[in-house]
Amino acid sequence: MSKAARIIFLVLCLFAGPAHAYTTTTCEETWYVPTPGKEFSGSTASWTKVKEGDCQSHSMKLLELWNSGHSESFAMVDGKGYYVKLTEVPEGPGCHDRGAPVIDPQCFLPDALRHYEVHKERQYYQVTSGRELKLLDESSVKGGPAASGCKPGLYATDGVSLFYATHAFDDESGVFPYTPVRIEGADLASFKCFTPTGSNDDHEWAHDKDHVFYFGRTINGMSPNFPVRVQGDPRSVTSFIINGDKVFEVSWDEVTLRPDMKPDLHLLSPNFMTDGTSVFDREGKKIQGLNAAALKIVMPVCPIPGYPQLNCTPYDSTIPTGMVLDGGIAIENGVIAFPRFGSHVFRHEGLNAGNVTYFFLKRDDAQPDAFMIFDNRLYRLRALVDQLSDYDARTQQRLKDGVVIHGSLRSAKCGFVDDDKGPIDMETLERYSPDSPYPKQNC
Repeated sequence: MSKAARIIFLVLCLFAGPAHAYTTTTCEETWYVPTPGKEFSGSTASWTKVKEGDCQSHSMKLLELWNSGHSESFAMVDGKGYYVKLTEVPEGPGCHDRGAPVIDPQCFLPDALRHYEVHKERQYYQVTSGRELKLLDESSVKGGPAASGCKPGLYATDGVSLFYATHAFDDESGVFPYTPVRIEGADLASFKCFTPTGSNDDHEWAHDKDHVFYFGRTINGMSPNFPVRVQGDPRSVTSFIINGDKVFEVSWDEVTLRPDMKPDLHLLSPNFMTDGTSVFDREGKKIQGLNAAALKIVMPVCPIPGYPQLNCTPYDSTIPTGMVLDGGIAIENGVIAFPRFGSHVFRHEGLNAGNVTYFFLKRDDAQPDAFMIFDNRLYRLRALVDQLSDYDARTQQRLKDGVVIHGSLRSAKCGFVDDDKGPIDMETLERYSPDSPYPKQNC
C-alpha cells in the first residue's frame, strides 16, 4: 500500500471510528387504552396514549402475526388482551443503492466495519382487562379450515365480546392504519364471514343470526335472512348491495340505504345502471328525465365505419383511458347522458343511438380522447363533459355545435385531424386553412 493510500485509509478510519463497527438497536413502546365515550369506534380518536418509553420485557403471546406493512397481531401481554403493532426500521449507509451518490465515508470501509442502526417500535392497544383473548377460530392458527370462514388473525374474542381489526378511515395521512373495533351485539355461536355474490371481499362482510356486519359495523336495515348481492362496476369506489327488497350504497366503510332504488337494479354497461324505472350513473347519481325502457347504451367503435384513415383506439375495459367515457354513453331520443355527471346531459334534436358514431382518437403523446360523429359533424365529448368551462365563449359555442366534416376525415400529426377543407384542432375543433402555419408551429 502506498503512503498516500495508507493516509487515506487512516483518515477514513478516524471518521468512521469504533462506533461504526457494529449495529445499534433502539426500541420504544407506547401504550394505549380506549378513549371514554369513543371506545372501539374504529377511529384514531378511539384510543388515548397513557404511557411511552424504552421497551421493557413482557410476557407476550402473539395469537396470529400478519403483515400490513408492519407486523400486527391480537395478543396476550402480561395477562391482558391487546392489539399489538411491531415495527422495525433499519438504517445505515446507502452504499449499495444504484445511482445514489456516495457521501458517507463508511462506504469505503468493508461492510463488517460499517455502522447500522435498527429502530424498533412497539404499540400496545388494550382490548381486555383480564379475560383471555383468543382468535375466533383456533383451527385457523393450525392451518385447518376456519369454522367461521373468517380471515385468520383479524377476529378475536374474550368469550363475551368479538373484536375485529379494521381500517381507521379517519386517519388524515390517508394510510388508514388498522385498529381494533368491538362488534356490538354479535352472537359468537352463529357468527360467520361471507363473500357477497359479485364481490371479492374476503373478510369485510359477516353475519350472525340477527345482523349483517361490514368492517365490523352493524348495517341497520340489512337482514341475514336474504342473500347479499353486490351490483356495480368493480372499478368504481362505490358499489350497491341488494338485500331482500332493499338497496344499499357502499362507499369505503359506509353503507347507506337507498330508498330511491329498487331491488331490480342491474348494470346496463360499466357506466350505467337501471332499476327498471330510473337510470343511474356508475356512482349512483340519478339521471333525471331518462326513460329506462327507451335508453340505449352506445359503446366506442374501432375501426370507424366510413373513416378508415382515422387513427382510432380500440375499446378495452382492462386498459383505463383516464376518462369516465370509456365505459359507454347513454342515449335516448335527443339526449346523451354522461357517466358520473348525472345532472349533465347534452341535448340535440334528432340524435339517437342509430345515428351516432362514438370512438376514441389518439392525440400524439396524450391519452386517447373521446369523439362522436353525428349529422356529419365532429364533436369532442370530453369538452361536453367538462361543460366547456375552460374555454372562451366562441370556442364553447363551436364545441357545442361541432364542426362540419368536408369529405374524408383522417388523422394528422400534432393534435390535428384533416378533412378536405383543412386541419382541425382536436381539442378546440377550430378549423384552419390548408396553408395555415399554426398546425406545424404547434408540433
